[in-house]
Amino acid sequence: MNSIFIDNLRRLRTDKKLTQEEAALELGVSAQSVSQWECGDSAPDSMLLPELARLYGVTIDDLFRQRPSAYDNFAQRLTSMFSESRNPNDFATAVSEYEKLHQSGNETPNDLRMEGILHQCMAMHCILRAEKLFDESIESARRLRDSVTLWKARRQKAYFLSCIGRGDETIREQLDAVETGTADAQEWILLVAAYLYQDDAQAAYDWFLQAAQRFPEEAMLFVFGGDACKELGRTEEAFQHWDRALKLDGTLRDAKFSKAAYYDELGQYTEAYHLWCEIAEDLKEAGFESEIAYPLARAEKCKEKLHIHS
Repeated sequence: MNSIFIDNLRRLRTDKKLTQEEAALELGVSAQSVSQWECGDSAPDSMLLPELARLYGVTIDDLFRQRPSAYDNFAQRLTSMFSESRNPNDFATAVSEYEKLHQSGNETPNDLRMEGILHQCMAMHCILRAEKLFDESIESARRLRDSVTLWKARRQKAYFLSCIGRGDETIREQLDAVETGTADAQEWILLVAAYLYQDDAQAAYDWFLQAAQRFPEEAMLFVFGGDACKELGRTEEAFQHWDRALKLDGTLRDAKFSKAAYYDELGQYTEAYHLWCEIAEDLKEAGFESEIAYPLARAEKCKEKLHIHS
């Protein structure tokens, strides 16, 4: 039998502070069997290898490697693997193992710390991946002259950067574009959006007023203008701008979403209910079956509140 495997069985058990009897009990075998494995007189059944690895907090491959590290449990070993591989499959497997610990009630403070590290690693992986994909989308859209996708991707990236504390990058970039006299309405729209994403509604509103004079036919501009007014408590003006956006482009669901959410916030549940239903119907006609669930759920909540208040 492989001498490394034999040495690992003995060392990993002692690292876990288990006697041969305790290991045997966990594995459902006799203490004599464990002793024979560690002496090289016999080998464990291959079907037992997953349980051995789990008991000693390693992978099956680790059992045959020179001096593998012993972790408190298999979930922690999987965390270590994911920190190296950044493979989402490894992440999902580790999450599943931690869930078993949660359900068993046997999790330790160190398990919680290690699970935090697992999610931290995944978050960093996702952040880097998201930025890379947004940049690739923008570059591809430019190359293909796909202006619709280009500006959707740029606005989404701006929101993403704001979420990770880098929203000022977009604002600086858009200020440079606008202050050099660009005639592209989308550059102005992105500037207004960037300020909104940074929770600076006043700056967004001020730039919106300038942009609206230059580009009075840009529907998306008036969506963000309405959003800025809403944040500033300029309720009547907010609805005027969203209605203007819909007059310019009746298919623009962004304005409908903003209106419906604000009706909800204002307690105008009848108006919100009808608009959420309209949004759901729009999505259905456009073929977005999965997305229908959200507006329908919001509509149902409005309906419940109407019954409560009636």
